Amino acid sequence: MSGLSDLIGEELTPALLDLFTKKITTVVVATTDEDGWPRTAPVNFIVANDKKTLRLALSKNHHTLANIRRDGRVTISILDEGDTAASVRGTAQVLKECMDVNYSAAIVEISVIQVKNDASMLHLVTQGVRTRYRNEPTVLYFRTMFNELTNHN
Repeated sequence: MSGLSDLIGEELTPALLDLFTKKITTVVVATTDEDGWPRTAPVNFIVANDKKTLRLALSKNHHTLANIRRDGRVTISILDEGDTAASVRGTAQVLKECMDVNYSAAIVEISVIQVKNDASMLHLVTQGVRTRYRNEPTVLYFRTMFNELTNHN
């Protein structure tokens, strides 16, 4: 390893595809605001449509969505169990303005441009950010959100 992150390629690895299929991880999405400053936001609603495409749900009143509308460049940081530390660079566009399940959320599609390994030689990533549902209606809400992200055509 050169000390810099290693470029993996231009598509998601099988391990990343598997992680997004489980629908349990929280990622950090980075965009750039109108003044050129980086903006980051944690995102739970993210799925892999295929090895070149990610879909996520974003609140319509969030800076991340506004930044994507203005400048579609994004980077997604993923940290998870199994020493998963990766970044995905891509271009994003709004695929659907209002989700059927949640009218205050939009579906965003990201075309993967670059995937890199950000793992450290000095430490292991043993787990990612996990959330727990507060109640049964929340479980059902998450299921329907992920279902719409996965099945939107």
